[in-house]
Amino acid sequence: WLRHIMSLLFSLYYLIYTNRAVEKVRKVRALITIDHLRVSWNKGVDNPLLRFVRRMHTCRLSVNRVVHVPNAKGSPQSSCGRLSEIADLDPAECHIMFAGDADAFARCRSIVLNYPGGGFVAMGPECHSDYLSAWAAKTGAVVVSVDYAKAPEYPYPYAIDQCYEVYREI
Repeated sequence: WLRHIMSLLFSLYYLIYTNRAVEKVRKVRALITIDHLRVSWNKGVDNPLLRFVRRMHTCRLSVNRVVHVPNAKGSPQSSCGRLSEIADLDPAECHIMFAGDADAFARCRSIVLNYPGGGFVAMGPECHSDYLSAWAAKTGAVVVSVDYAKAPEYPYPYAIDQCYEVYREI
């Protein structure tokens, strides 16, 4: 908890003392790693205080589940009984969000397909849940947000291939 509180306090400190912030950013950029990027960009999900504030602004959803697309070959949910045509490509984790009731969800034919930003290295659907839940509530559509595999663990073009396979399956 101390780490999370200090993170917020230092953010406020650097907002006030901007010259020191510029110097700190210059030093960090000289030695930046993928872990630095992930810690910074995922702060809204990882920091319990910021996560609480975000939840206060997130719309309530009747459907909020995680599925894998395309499903494993032969599984009952698989529409075509196949895995990806691209060799050695795992199914992508997809977050399904809908604000209406279960009957409306079953009848809904409108989909918003979202590929959350983060440079293909960070920021999955959890980091974007505030506006994704608002989209689900305001559009009446099913929102599908793809949590594709991130680099450098999965090098280019792995994530793009995963995203394409999700699009094809839908």
